[in-house]
Amino acid sequence: MELEREVKQFGKEILSPEELTANVSKWREFFGADSALVAAQIFYAFHHERRDFKQSDAIDLIHALYLPHTDLWRGDRAFSTLLINNKVNFCERIVPSLLDLPARIEALRCG
Repeated sequence: MELEREVKQFGKEILSPEELTANVSKWREFFGADSALVAAQIFYAFHHERRDFKQSDAIDLIHALYLPHTDLWRGDRAFSTLLINNKVNFCERIVPSLLDLPARIEALRCG
């Protein structure tokens, strides 16, 4: 009975990234509200795309917690595309190609 209650509670907590972030206060304590939501959205993006984790994804995930605090964010193409395709919060700040970075910096500077 206890396990069944815990499973039901877990199911309620993971309905969406927003619910997960709201129900797991430690995420907000560790990362802040905006970054915690981004982290939850990234986990949902991996699940949605059924993408396996690569060795470099852990550091990319940690790096992505800075998205709410930057004007531009640069990650590798695969990880950046995952975030953009799944419309992770602040994904408009992502620069998936190193070649695009100078133009994006210039646009911010002049804009």
